[in-house]
Amino acid sequence: MAHGEMVGVGRTAEVLAWDEGHVIKLYRAGFRRGDAAFEAQATARIHQAGVAAPAVLLADTPDGLFEEDGRFGVVFERVRGPSMLHELVAHPLRVRTYGREFARLHAEMHAARILGLPSQRDGILHAADRGAAAAGRCELALQVRERVSELPDGDAVCHGDFHPDNVLLSGRGPILIDWGSACRGSAAADVARTVLLVTCGGYPVGSPLRARILIGLLRRLFLRVYLGEYVRRSGATCREIEAWLGVMAVARLAEGIAGEDAALLAAAARHLRPVEREGRKP
Repeated sequence: MAHGEMVGVGRTAEVLAWDEGHVIKLYRAGFRRGDAAFEAQATARIHQAGVAAPAVLLADTPDGLFEEDGRFGVVFERVRGPSMLHELVAHPLRVRTYGREFARLHAEMHAARILGLPSQRDGILHAADRGAAAAGRCELALQVRERVSELPDGDAVCHGDFHPDNVLLSGRGPILIDWGSACRGSAAADVARTVLLVTCGGYPVGSPLRARILIGLLRRLFLRVYLGEYVRRSGATCREIEAWLGVMAVARLAEGIAGEDAALLAAAARHLRPVEREGRKP
């Protein structure tokens, strides 16, 4: 297959032009075929349900994947437009507008119901076990399980990686990409994950001090506007979202993102209580 220009690069894949109206997401060598197939099938179903996701061009293979040089690929419609993150940095005075739009998209997605998506709760517990082990803090896994047992489940469509760089501002409106973590579960947990992505994420490599200060200020204002608008639209409460922060922080540790561990461990310490041991005096 001959490809055009590079459209985007991420930790797990490269996105290249396929034809005038499509791109191919080529996963890096070693990426599991089943995970790539899941993203293809989940994105197709979510798009068909009317959620703002790209259309998918499935290959004539049992799982819909294309393959090249041992790498698996999914062909998506080409969404032309910058990411919301790019526009936030380029036009900081629009931060309130983008914060409200980001909240609208998240609330509308959570209002959708699609059968067959995997359990968010199962995924969180599995990730938290791995994250706690990676941090050498196995007691965190117990704290997560105790907290999750107290929290209500849900059946909302959840993105699992909802942040401004996964929102493309196309001519026909915002489109959400990267549905490889899509699941069914608690909308509040999905929002808590977004809070951590916005607050704990690092800065672009090589960013000067002035840019870092600007990005830090934008993050705080964007998050405040986003949460206020999300609560207004969804009827959720800040307390419901906060209850998931420690849980999602431990689960995020499993991803091994450079520079985030200290902030995630601090969030876990703030939002999770120690597990009571048998025989411990009150």
